[in-house]
Amino acid sequence: MRFKNKDMSYFLPSMGVVCLGIAFLSMGVAPHWYTVASCRVDMILGDEARGATSYSFQKTSSSNPLPYTFCVLHENEETAADCVQQFLREIGGTLWEVKSTGNRNVSFKLKKKKYSFDPNRIYTPSGISNTLRDFSRQYSDDAFSQVSVFAKKITDSLFYQNNVLVSVHNSSDAKFSIRTYLPDSTLANTAADVYINEANDEDEFFYVTLRSDFQQLKTQGFNVVLQNPDAPDDGSLSIFCGNNKIRYINIEAQHGHRSEQLTMLYAAHSLLDNLPIKPLPSMNPRLLDSTKAPAKIDTIRKRK
Repeated sequence: MRFKNKDMSYFLPSMGVVCLGIAFLSMGVAPHWYTVASCRVDMILGDEARGATSYSFQKTSSSNPLPYTFCVLHENEETAADCVQQFLREIGGTLWEVKSTGNRNVSFKLKKKKYSFDPNRIYTPSGISNTLRDFSRQYSDDAFSQVSVFAKKITDSLFYQNNVLVSVHNSSDAKFSIRTYLPDSTLANTAADVYINEANDEDEFFYVTLRSDFQQLKTQGFNVVLQNPDAPDDGSLSIFCGNNKIRYINIEAQHGHRSEQLTMLYAAHSLLDNLPIKPLPSMNPRLLDSTKAPAKIDTIRKRK
């Protein structure tokens, strides 16, 4: 079966196109026989006549479906990807990953100019424009159009079956932490509420879009940030999900902290496992309109 969307030029895994399946016995927490199916969505950027750059959005799924989807957008965040793969072996679920050169950012050449962008900053028009300028130091409408198609293939893949997303990331020690969201810090206007458990590493935290998820994770003693509904538009998946009323949980952990990230994956699972599996209601086929200017917030204010 093909996707009905005319922009989607690839097949569902059931067609067996660029897909593989492997059955084996998991030796994890809950051993069971399951099948891992691997499928990819091919994405081409740049001038095909001059040697375009090939990327893929690769899907790995267990025969034990879960009511949410995992994604790893930065290919160099190997701890995140490894931990989700282990979770798939032990519990189940589906993971989508950007695959190509092993780098954090995506790069391509178009009309003899090189462009680069962060694959977690391309889900709104202003996000695409800003990330191209930030990492390419140049911009063109043709490059914008190609990145828009790239982004749409990702969102169509992520939200084809489930309307809940668990994004998994890694960060470097001391370069980015939950304290970045505190008042007078770099991302203060992004957060509606912040909870820090001083017993935990500040590099390990959740970032969520629902107050109920914030409260439950806080009660369990995890570091957690609640996204401000009026957060500035940075083009990230969290902004896309917030504006499309999609439940979103981000798991952030330091590179190499496998046990911490796995613990957080299981905590997210405990929040989400009781959800019914259902398709996402139809969304606007265009990328999210970002013409509405976000309200400026100088400090974090806890919302009642």
